Amino acid sequence: MSYRLDLDQQPVATARQTLAAQLEKAVSRLEGERGHDAAAQLHDVRKDLKKSRSLLRLMRPALPEGLHEGEMATLRESARAISAARDADALPVTLTRLRERNVGRVPKRTYVALEALLAERVHTAGAQEALAGQVDVLRAACERVEGWPLREISWVEILDEFQRTYRRGRKAFGRAQRQSSVDNLHEWRKRAKDLLYQLSLLQAAWPAVLEAYAQQAHRLTDLLGDDHDLAMLISVMRDAGGPAGEVPTPMDPVVALAEHRRLQLQAKAWRLGERLYGEPPKTLRRRMKRLVRIARSQA
Repeated sequence: MSYRLDLDQQPVATARQTLAAQLEKAVSRLEGERGHDAAAQLHDVRKDLKKSRSLLRLMRPALPEGLHEGEMATLRESARAISAARDADALPVTLTRLRERNVGRVPKRTYVALEALLAERVHTAGAQEALAGQVDVLRAACERVEGWPLREISWVEILDEFQRTYRRGRKAFGRAQRQSSVDNLHEWRKRAKDLLYQLSLLQAAWPAVLEAYAQQAHRLTDLLGDDHDLAMLISVMRDAGGPAGEVPTPMDPVVALAEHRRLQLQAKAWRLGERLYGEPPKTLRRRMKRLVRIARSQA
């Protein structure tokens, strides 16, 4: 089943089906044979969980308050259980990309020493261990979905939650512009992820237009994701190259390259953010309401 809400159905029915299918997909990945690319498996499972949480946010009016909060917490903790392993695995890739963009600007021995340190951190993080234990948690969550005491809601209520997501992202964008801290940029990326996934869920309202909108949101999350990975790499390099560091060579030249690249990525993110979040939330909601109404009438 695709990650789309069926506008021909009642919101509760199609949302329940889509959420159950997304969680089943995550469980299936965890139960499958562990291949050599554990990093890709981590990425896919985390993506499944993010999609599930974005859909669960749209379903908020249909669930009892305590139930909604509890299920969100369960999915959040499952994602956190594998995030550390994914972040550790992303650092060597981030370093390789930085090196390829700046050939000849830093001595080879500096990269070799740093690559050895990052390889050890990946081994310590243990991707396989991060995945262990989550199968039962997510299988139980998937089974609970079928028995949730959901109240019937309207598509207008779904769009109210979409507006709420957009508004949160718009505010996060503003905070990141005022103070581009690692935490503010990371929070903006999380809210942009919600926008991306909820646009995908509502894409049937006008596929050609909303797909393009979602693609630009995806581009934004990629920019902010690369920025976050570089920020994590900088943090490791500063620790490794400090007075009690683990790498016997100065890290400052690589840190400077990483910081310059972050500024480039952020400049692109600001420009894209102005386009994605330039519309007032109420205006966007009215437009989405019209699109959903037209799509349902033409089905």
